[in-house]
Amino acid sequence: MKCKNILLVVSFLALFVFQQVQAGGIMPSVANPSINSAPAYAYLDHVWLYVVKLNQDGSIESPPTLCDVGYTDLGCAEPGYSFPSMNNPIYIDVENAYLPNVLPREMDVQNNDPTLPALQAQAVAARTYATWTALNKSYDDPFGFGYINQINNSTDYQVYYPDAYDHFVNPNDPEGVKQMISTAISSTFGEHLTFGDGSAIDAEFGGDIAIQSVDEPSKDYLNTIQDPISTICGAVTNYSGWGMSQKGALRWSKGNQCATGGDANTAWPVTWTDYRQILAHYYIGIDIMGPSGKVAPDDRWNLLKHNVPSQMTGGIAQSVE
Repeated sequence: MKCKNILLVVSFLALFVFQQVQAGGIMPSVANPSINSAPAYAYLDHVWLYVVKLNQDGSIESPPTLCDVGYTDLGCAEPGYSFPSMNNPIYIDVENAYLPNVLPREMDVQNNDPTLPALQAQAVAARTYATWTALNKSYDDPFGFGYINQINNSTDYQVYYPDAYDHFVNPNDPEGVKQMISTAISSTFGEHLTFGDGSAIDAEFGGDIAIQSVDEPSKDYLNTIQDPISTICGAVTNYSGWGMSQKGALRWSKGNQCATGGDANTAWPVTWTDYRQILAHYYIGIDIMGPSGKVAPDDRWNLLKHNVPSQMTGGIAQSVE
């Protein structure tokens, strides 16, 4: 009887360390979770992209200047490259041309060894954010083209440089990083985040947060979450603090409190090898949608940090961290 009580207590506590139920507050069923039929599948596979000259911090130069073929200015080209297109704005393929040149800079793969789960999480978030911003925060075009569903390459949206995929990679393993970026995009093809009515969410993300994210009260999926892995090793909130921390994603995927991987002293007892765990952690109550419907069950749990005592006595309350 004592053994049964111990098992029940451990199972109960482990199960409820962290629970995320889909929006609507439906309690988990006793049966195994299932991937239900999904809302209408809708995300933009092409957007109008204005590539403009940028400042060092990724903001737009004043006055705004469109890049033209041969330009080598910041925003127009990576070092050693020149702007390759005769057309600007560009009606760009999100999967095959936009994301490959967004992920390297957004995830700073030159300074932080990436992991596949973190890149996959970024691919889904970036794909979602491209759709949401094009539909809800369309670039106020100062050039008079008058297109719809338009964004630009600045930090107002997502940093995009032509040829970033070829240039901005980790010099220690250039081909390996390029392959990892390609795999992150192809393995999550078409996947995006939705909430409530099935529309793409405002999938905010940024460099780093410390301890917890910042609440965005107008969007339930961007409410504050605790990020206990992001407390040391230089963790600092360096953007709005809404949504996914890119360094946090690296920490969780490496099982280490340092985004760079750290050492045994900064090791974390939990490692998330599934990008869906990362997304479900940073975005509350979301659905992860793919071309065939939901790619994650409605009821899901991410076990955070746990420290179950080696011996537990039935009938006595025990502390589980």
